[in-house]
Amino acid sequence: GRIVVNAGASWVMAADSIAANASVTDNGTLTNDGVVLNTVSLGAGAVLTNASGATITSTTEAVHGSGAGTVWNNGTIHGNSINSFGVYLGHGGAVTNELQGAISGVTGLDVTGAVGVVLNSGVASGVIDGIAFGAGGTLNNSGGLISGGAIGVNVFGGSASIANSGSIYGTTYGVDVGSGSATITNTSSIRAKKTGIVIHGGAGTVINSGIINGATADAVLLSPGYANEVAFTPTARFCGPVD
Repeated sequence: GRIVVNAGASWVMAADSIAANASVTDNGTLTNDGVVLNTVSLGAGAVLTNASGATITSTTEAVHGSGAGTVWNNGTIHGNSINSFGVYLGHGGAVTNELQGAISGVTGLDVTGAVGVVLNSGVASGVIDGIAFGAGGTLNNSGGLISGGAIGVNVFGGSASIANSGSIYGTTYGVDVGSGSATITNTSSIRAKKTGIVIHGGAGTVINSGIINGATADAVLLSPGYANEVAFTPTARFCGPVD
């Protein structure tokens, strides 16, 4: 079967199940109150709400953005195979993961192609990356948990502004900004088994009043040759060198 929400239309899926062989395309406004066992595809300007207690899961991307869309999640979004994402927005967009929300996959949440805006108060976790940005963006981790088997927050393209009042953890890096500049404000916890924060390829500003922990390498590692700045308050802790 095929379910399509047209542009300008609004639809609520009740507390029942959409089978794995049914496609779901949202070009308008869609609210899920049930269980969807296949990818929800978002068009440009589409809005998807996954309500408390609701589930979207797929062996590919659970949510796939073919245009810049908006996702509100207070339920479960899960990519349930080795190569599947929880949410993949390939043309930028915005994601709000609320207090009861859980987004997971090989990468929990990936916003690429254009700037992304993410507010996380729930859990975003990935086998590789918790949250990834391919064209830069803004992340506010407001009391939430972000964790990655390799990197907690991976900015692999563009510049980023990151505010953390929750917990960010990665086995290799807590936060890795591999291209462009970044401003990271931490009032809580950013941790990694290797390096807490690494910014290379642009100027880095780190403002810390919480804990930044690099268990076996640096707490903060910034590239030379840029106008870098590290500021901290009396409550700040750096576990590892700041370079």
